[in-house]
Amino acid sequence: MKLTAYSIVGFWICILFYACTGKTKTEVAESARGFMAAYKEQDIAQMRIYYPDIDNIDIFYASDTAFIEEVIPLSDSGDYQVDIVSVYMTEDNGPEMQHVTLFMTNTGQKQPAYRITDSYGIASCKSYPHYKFAVQTGCLVPDSDLTDQQAIYRLRVAKDLLFYFSKLMYQDLEQNIRVTHTRILEQGKLNAHGSALVENSSDYTLPDLKYIIVYYDDNDRKVGEQSGWVTQAPFESGKTVSFEFFTTFDEAAATADFRLDFDLDLIMQFVMEDDVYTGREYDEFVSKKLIDI
Repeated sequence: MKLTAYSIVGFWICILFYACTGKTKTEVAESARGFMAAYKEQDIAQMRIYYPDIDNIDIFYASDTAFIEEVIPLSDSGDYQVDIVSVYMTEDNGPEMQHVTLFMTNTGQKQPAYRITDSYGIASCKSYPHYKFAVQTGCLVPDSDLTDQQAIYRLRVAKDLLFYFSKLMYQDLEQNIRVTHTRILEQGKLNAHGSALVENSSDYTLPDLKYIIVYYDDNDRKVGEQSGWVTQAPFESGKTVSFEFFTTFDEAAATADFRLDFDLDLIMQFVMEDDVYTGREYDEFVSKKLIDI
């Protein structure tokens, strides 16, 4: 077989191409290993060098050992996909395998030569406290092909949605659970006692309920405050309960203001555990079809 000048040039071009490709894959793998070493230690500052958007993720899977399976070029973009097997020990001291995928792009720098733009298998989405709420409201669909950054974005929307529904519930409680028929008996200028009724006209049953009484003098200056339980039993929708109070203060009081203390953490927990969601809430929220509050 006779070699021509063109075939010789082509041969050397192929050799150079594969040599460059091999060098590039080595650089990609080095950056991936650098990230996984920082990931093993949960060193956020070091992880951020390789993965600038890592701060979006709050809860990670653990990793005790990691092995690179494959470094795959992605079309002609110069980007790469790195497939990794990560192994960690569970609380029961059993090994658990996690498949991790890193999407990497060239930085134009020596260190690191490649950085991570997105990933699979880093974010422990099911460990987020509002994960179930995110699924119920359609923010997340189990087993969907969302990357870590896409899933974290959906979880952040779910958190906003959680605050939205919690605020709606808070407003409803404020409007429909009210103190009525207050009766104060003064026993002297520096103390007071009395009783009050609270009506629950909302659609909710509260596990407990607190009150706050603030006392003012003739100049509307606060001179005393008291808080306590309206009831520690479940306060059902449509019910009325009474409570008594006794307060002392340092200066003479002329008026008193009664306020119910709705626990925001309790409301958020109630909203997270409710079962009334249709799965369309995410779409309605992002398309602004829900009412303004």
